[in-house]
Amino acid sequence: MDKIKIDRKTLFTLASDTRLEILKKLDERRRTLSELSKELSLSKTTVREHLDKLLEVGLIKKVDENRKWIYYELTKKGKNILHPNEKTKFLFIISTIISVLTVIAILKVLTRKEVKPPEIVTPTPPPVTTLPPPYPEYFNQFTITTVVVIIVIGVILLMLKRKT
Repeated sequence: MDKIKIDRKTLFTLASDTRLEILKKLDERRRTLSELSKELSLSKTTVREHLDKLLEVGLIKKVDENRKWIYYELTKKGKNILHPNEKTKFLFIISTIISVLTVIAILKVLTRKEVKPPEIVTPTPPPVTTLPPPYPEYFNQFTITTVVVIIVIGVILLMLKRKT
């Protein structure tokens, strides 16, 4: 998961109410300098200065499609600052689902009853050496389930990291 890294310059940039308003406007959709100027009731020069500061710290980017207008939109860093918990919610849901499935699998193994044929009792001599009792059968299945769950979580985290 991406951490939000805010350096001194970014923190200083975010200290302006006007720049925060610009970020909120760009969170809704991309906009031009003129649109932002009208919506914020500020001169184009003032808005441009704020946009330049936001561009400098990488919170927004300029989108020039070789047309009449130049648009401004949020970068990933800008989106992460405005919405820091979206990935956390997704990871929480995935980990909860995996945990529930693991508990169900463990309960199935522990509550499984095996029908054994009746034992025929024959006298046996006492054992020469005593061996430790064998591991319960569910231990191996539990271990395999745990390893699979850990691998699945690792793959999900790698996929999320590559998307960012």
